[in-house]
Amino acid sequence: MKRLAMVALAVTTFAHLGACASAAELKDVVSGTKYPLTMPLKQLDASWLHVRVGGSGQEGPLAFFSTMASATAGIYYTHGETVHLGDQVFMIAYRPQQQPMQALATLRGRRDGAPPLTGDSTLELALVNMRAVDSLSEIRAFALEREIEESQRLAEQIAEMTTELTDSSEEATSEGNLKQLALAVLMYAQDYDVLPPMEDAATFEDELAPYVRSTELFRRPDTDEAYGINASLSGKALADLEKPEQMVVLYETTPAEDGSRAAAFLDGHVTRVSGEEWERLKSASSIP
Repeated sequence: MKRLAMVALAVTTFAHLGACASAAELKDVVSGTKYPLTMPLKQLDASWLHVRVGGSGQEGPLAFFSTMASATAGIYYTHGETVHLGDQVFMIAYRPQQQPMQALATLRGRRDGAPPLTGDSTLELALVNMRAVDSLSEIRAFALEREIEESQRLAEQIAEMTTELTDSSEEATSEGNLKQLALAVLMYAQDYDVLPPMEDAATFEDELAPYVRSTELFRRPDTDEAYGINASLSGKALADLEKPEQMVVLYETTPAEDGSRAAAFLDGHVTRVSGEEWERLKSASSIP
């Protein structure tokens, strides 16, 4: 009943807002003769309506990721015309053309995802099944300048959110690398009763290679830098070292933007420390 009421309300709304509203034959729509299959955004004028469509099979997490992938998710432009197929009512509309690979790039954390709208942005013909619509909002007359400005603003917000998510993911990956390397050091010490050679990175990596699943662990994912190694621990017996939980064995050589960096300790735990705390730990761990 709720969806039927929504369909009735939507059709009534567009009948009043779109003076051109009428039923059309499906073949006239999909053939491209009466309605072009694509058109540039700048071709629209104030007779068109901007509307945000909620639903259409996108709910919960899917709706979130759709929005993250594009600043124009859910936005349609229409005259309010409809086409009927059996008992289904479809709104004839246009939406910004989606570039699947760009959207996927955004969701994977790349900053070069779906771009904001311009006057030359391509719109593609779409039929919106009104039975699948949960909400209609932001109904207003089309204004090109406003569409471009809002799209740019939303794209900037999405880029900022994507950057934050990516940075967080890279930090977590780096900390995971350090954790596995610290455990590899402990396994080496268990086998040989001393810590591995740590005077230079190449020898250290060669000695630990049998204890790690991939040599990629030796490099920080966001900068591709090798992790710093506490050379003062080279060849020492673990049993002779006091307070291993306070002794840094591996660390990120370059601090993050906030001055923090991840460090791995001789007991195998990893933590991210502030710049001030790092100076104290570096001194206590005899790191030059």
